[in-house]
Amino acid sequence: MKRWGCGVLVGLLLTASLVQAEPWKEDFDRLCSQTAVAEGLTVSELDSLTAACDRVMGDIEKSDSVEKKVYLFRLKKCRNLYSYLAEVKKSQGEK
Repeated sequence: MKRWGCGVLVGLLLTASLVQAEPWKEDFDRLCSQTAVAEGLTVSELDSLTAACDRVMGDIEKSDSVEKKVYLFRLKKCRNLYSYLAEVKKSQGEK
């Protein structure tokens, strides 16, 4: 019985490390963490974040992650915020 329990534990640890191994998750975290300070960013920084979100969306769509719908939804929300703020700043004549 002890052997079976250890095997399950090792399997869970390996699965958890594989799930965390998605290369786009680090980019996702970095991009969505900018929403708190997005209002203070310049138009070019916001445009850069929007473009980066588009690139990461493509990576997520190619992923086999079970959670990809959730990540895509959240990333689209972040992207839409950056795009909206950039448009507002452009209309106000900011650079």
